Amino acid sequence: HKRAGIGILIHPEEQQKGLSAVIQAQEDERKRIAKDLHDGIVQQLGGLKLGLQNIFSGKENEETDKAVKILDDSADELRELSHQMMPRSLGELGLIPSINDMLENSLGNASIEFQFEHFGINSRFSEKIEIAIYRISQELINNVIKHSKATKVNFQLFKTGSNLILIVEDNGKGLENNKKRGIGLMNISSRLDTINGKVNFEPSPESGTLATVKIPV
Repeated sequence: HKRAGIGILIHPEEQQKGLSAVIQAQEDERKRIAKDLHDGIVQQLGGLKLGLQNIFSGKENEETDKAVKILDDSADELRELSHQMMPRSLGELGLIPSINDMLENSLGNASIEFQFEHFGINSRFSEKIEIAIYRISQELINNVIKHSKATKVNFQLFKTGSNLILIVEDNGKGLENNKKRGIGLMNISSRLDTINGKVNFEPSPESGTLATVKIPV
């Protein structure tokens, strides 16, 4: 005998609440790990460096300089990782400084020329919206670096009426089917679903991709 399947309907609002809870849990964990890295291991490395410098005092040579430099480089890498997970500037200074830092550290290091334009943003937004915009920006920029082979990026963030608009345009090879890229775009869609936002991708006049994100605030 065949058993009848039982369909369970989930109300869109309940689905949105569940997705929001998952994303919030991820962000809380990122905050915790970022704090542990920055206030724990990075500070320990700083103390270790001072201790070694005291031990090496008057006995410095190429080997001791190398050991101190390794500690310095490790602390810098961990500090950067901490800021990527949850940039302090996002909580303290807001979207513009934190996005600018992210662009400098990602596109700047990848030798991709970029322009960051912003206007109409004269106040802070809720933490939920600021984190969403920051993470979506990270995902879009990661896609540009990893998949587009672009040499130029134009990044715009502005408020018009009751909406925040984010535009990322590159001169790369355009949209294509790519599993890893697809996962990134799913992450963007999931975040936007929790704040009633929308994203649109289309060919850019610059031959690459034009991504437009619209978020009601």
